[in-house]
Amino acid sequence: MNIRFYKTAVFLAAALFFALPAFSQENPAASANPEASPNPEANSNPAANSNPAAAGAIQQIIFVGLKKTKPAYAEGFLSDFKGKDAGSINVNQIETILQSAGLFSEIKIQIFDAAGNIIKENKSSAKPAKSGTPSDSGTRSESKTPSDSAALPDGTKPAASLNPPAAPTIGSPCILVTVKEKISILPMPFGMYSSDGLMGGFFLNNMNAFGRQYMLMGGGLFSETLFQGMGAFSKPAGKKPSKPGFSTSASYSLSTNRFENLDGEQLLKFHGSRFGGNFYLTDNFAPAFSARLGFHYLYSDFDNSVLDKLNMGRSSLSVSWRRKNWNGVFLSTSSLTGFTSVGYSTENRIASEFGYSFSVQQPVAQRFRVLFTNNLSIQHDVPYSTLQNKSAVDSAILNTKFHSPKMLQSSAGFEGAVVHAKLVTLSLYGIYEIVSVETEKVKMEFNHGINAGTRIYISALPMPALSFGYAYNFIHNRSQFVFSMGAGF
Repeated sequence: MNIRFYKTAVFLAAALFFALPAFSQENPAASANPEASPNPEANSNPAANSNPAAAGAIQQIIFVGLKKTKPAYAEGFLSDFKGKDAGSINVNQIETILQSAGLFSEIKIQIFDAAGNIIKENKSSAKPAKSGTPSDSGTRSESKTPSDSAALPDGTKPAASLNPPAAPTIGSPCILVTVKEKISILPMPFGMYSSDGLMGGFFLNNMNAFGRQYMLMGGGLFSETLFQGMGAFSKPAGKKPSKPGFSTSASYSLSTNRFENLDGEQLLKFHGSRFGGNFYLTDNFAPAFSARLGFHYLYSDFDNSVLDKLNMGRSSLSVSWRRKNWNGVFLSTSSLTGFTSVGYSTENRIASEFGYSFSVQQPVAQRFRVLFTNNLSIQHDVPYSTLQNKSAVDSAILNTKFHSPKMLQSSAGFEGAVVHAKLVTLSLYGIYEIVSVETEKVKMEFNHGINAGTRIYISALPMPALSFGYAYNFIHNRSQFVFSMGAGF
């Protein structure tokens, strides 16, 4: 079985090591789509909205149910809503921001006016209509005031369930958010059997350290051909450009590596040790835009006369645009990232890399969305041992052990949710993929194939989706099972 990981090496550990720190750097509020809901008032109280100007400006943001996350940090996600008129706020935009944060498995949102009336709420927080009473798109038709329910006391314990407490007895409009947090400390034993033999490992992850979404991770992998230890720490960037985030990581490995052509024929086999370190600065410099500056070091020593010992320093820069939309089933993302890097190695040459990644996830129904990707990665004069594999362009149909300095990929497909429950969502997907790569025989070779399977989203876990599928390359008549972590929810 061959293994595929989202923009990382082929091992699950590498996916956690690189994908999760990057995931924690993103600012959810910056990437939320203000036009996310096709009908922004579909989940609000129509009676209250008859005179939205009377609702007043939001004065408070209150979270109930927080156990690990600091209240000030959670309230910061929604700080841009302070001062906005309560009647004009799009509840779907708030829910998209909180879903993007990756901290909460359940979210209920209520907006109150100055009199304590619930004027808007997300659909999941609405009570079913009473018998004989028509419902309004699954939302409440009544409002609650402090006179007919208990006030929200200071210091109240987090709610055990997500039935929101009564309206606060305050004389100003507010946003009340009742949440259930995801599991943040996650021990992960790992074992599998593939064509490379038995592989095992263990990782310990804290995805919400200090209650401010700092990330700590450490662990290792072992197999017949690999021993690897790694660790990482990251601090998310703030919403403002003056508050950059950072991440740092390091790894050491002893491994036997094989480079193959697209038919699976071995081109080179070598054994060696490798130490690497990375440091990134991340900044959200504008709404929906972020930049990341990286510094990298790699040392490799090979027990092979074909490859020389390698010392390499490298710097990188990427700029990203990202827009997200939560529709109650999928958190769909559209994104565009451009990147470049320059490095100098002991082989007395300057190595460079540049490319882009473009992705669209567009819902056409609540449980069905279309998918499109286009990725380019070009390396120039890089050491042979650092040639990129298929993960550089997120390809499923290429041989895992195939490496190339030039890759261009495009894909189109669909994903549909067949099971959507409180704890888990199960979907089926089908994707057609085209890839052009430089090989040892020709400058650019055209490949195409299919990738189909299932994705599992577990709401209580602070990690991206798991994907299990089957990929087939029509040109080389090769098939492989694929497993990935990092698909957008």
